[in-house]
Amino acid sequence: MAIDHMESTYNDAGGFQSTLLNRSRDILFVLNQIAELSKSGSNNFLVGLVDANNTALIGYSMGGYGVLNAAGAGYSPNLVTMFSAMTGGNKAIEVLCINNPIYKAMYDNRIKAVVAFAPWGMQRNIWDSEGLKGLKFLYSLLQAVLMTYQVTKKGTRGNFRRGCQYRPLFAYIYQCQT
Repeated sequence: MAIDHMESTYNDAGGFQSTLLNRSRDILFVLNQIAELSKSGSNNFLVGLVDANNTALIGYSMGGYGVLNAAGAGYSPNLVTMFSAMTGGNKAIEVLCINNPIYKAMYDNRIKAVVAFAPWGMQRNIWDSEGLKGLKFLYSLLQAVLMTYQVTKKGTRGNFRRGCQYRPLFAYIYQCQT
């Protein structure tokens, strides 16, 4: 299933801060809706086809940013500073940071795997080692997490290095041919 994120597409582009704040929230909202629609007795075509308790998330760039946060990788305090500067002092995004108890309580154990292709934010220090520790399901030996990163020293490749300090990850490094 693909999500049409409000204020984040060419047709209804809003401020970038809306994407930063709402991407992972959108993902969790859709997961909750799918869980409801797939329940026995809902009379929806998803009944019997979907097991929301075993969810994998896939995202590229801003989608990768969103799926990592939805899966438990909290944002670093650097994002709060950046977001606050973009919004004239608004700190609404701090609820999605790894050091926020509200964020830690939002952990959704239905998410079992993540494929994050070049997740946005490494160059802006949005991700740090502490935040990537929030990917709790990576401890399971039965689930696989694939993170694909672009080949740059300052790019998202650093996320892999930071993340694999704490748990096993698989990285597929790719380079586009020109």
